[in-house]
Amino acid sequence: MAGLLRRVAETAAVGRLVGAVERLDARRPNLLRVLTYHRVDDPVAFGAQAAFLARSCATVSAADVLASLGGGPPLPPRAVLLTFDDAYRSFATDAWPVLRSLGIPALLFVPTAYPDSERPSFWWDRVDRTLAQAPRGTSVETFAGCLSTESAPARSASLRTLKLRLKDLPHRELVAEVERLCTRLGVPPGRHDVLGWDELRRLAREGVTLGAHTRTHPVLTRVPPVEAESEIAGSLADLEREIGPGPRLLAYPDGRHDDGVVGAAARAGVELAVTTRRGTNDLRAADRLRLRRIHVEASDPRPVLRARLLYSSVYLNRLRPLFDPQAVT
Repeated sequence: MAGLLRRVAETAAVGRLVGAVERLDARRPNLLRVLTYHRVDDPVAFGAQAAFLARSCATVSAADVLASLGGGPPLPPRAVLLTFDDAYRSFATDAWPVLRSLGIPALLFVPTAYPDSERPSFWWDRVDRTLAQAPRGTSVETFAGCLSTESAPARSASLRTLKLRLKDLPHRELVAEVERLCTRLGVPPGRHDVLGWDELRRLAREGVTLGAHTRTHPVLTRVPPVEAESEIAGSLADLEREIGPGPRLLAYPDGRHDDGVVGAAARAGVELAVTTRRGTNDLRAADRLRLRRIHVEASDPRPVLRARLLYSSVYLNRLRPLFDPQAVT
């Protein structure tokens, strides 16, 4: 899929279409694109992305967005906010030095039970590692069926299938299934790769905005409501205790939310929350607790990044549910 997107994005026809939409967007203030990153595995490609965004977009901070939502100055045309989920160590080593050198603000969402803890890796990292270590040319028995690992494409397809099925389980069942799979294949849990509190405090002093990503990163629609509320409020309290007072920002794990989860965020005093619904936010009408985001791979070349921005144009928001089921989750 990534290879196909790259080939399509690099065609002349798509390039012309992207350019036309970019020119339309350049005329409208208060449209906000929120980019979602996780790990930064390719710092060279990420550096090229950041340089492109610095040249062609107006990179803004969370404080800028909150001010605009509160009736302050509108955001400039082509406003972009860069967000990073999970507080992986690569943000500090590979992403932030580039962003800081270019003057690009960043918002880092922290799962606050992880810093300085002995917790194992996130469940999805454990699944990645387990299937990567499975012998080639075999199949792996899982609760989702028999999944092939005989080739790299088959392994990738198996990973996608398994992760999607796992996310639909109640959180405790998800954790139990991952544990069974890893134990059966003899893959140890491994320690997580989340930054520690001293490193996070340093980043905050250098200008990184820190937001909450719950405490233990459960899908909030797959836990009891009282647990969802505790996860949100607890993560905000952890940040205030360790970092100090600041804006109360939240990224829903896996972007999943419903009215109950949004209500819990509101009761916890969250000022701004982001989902994984694709699209651009028109701040004149946006729900500040359900902002859309655009998933970006740090390795995406510039044509792919431009195509992702086009695909998420505000002009497509109303049509998106027709061809993008994730747009309504």
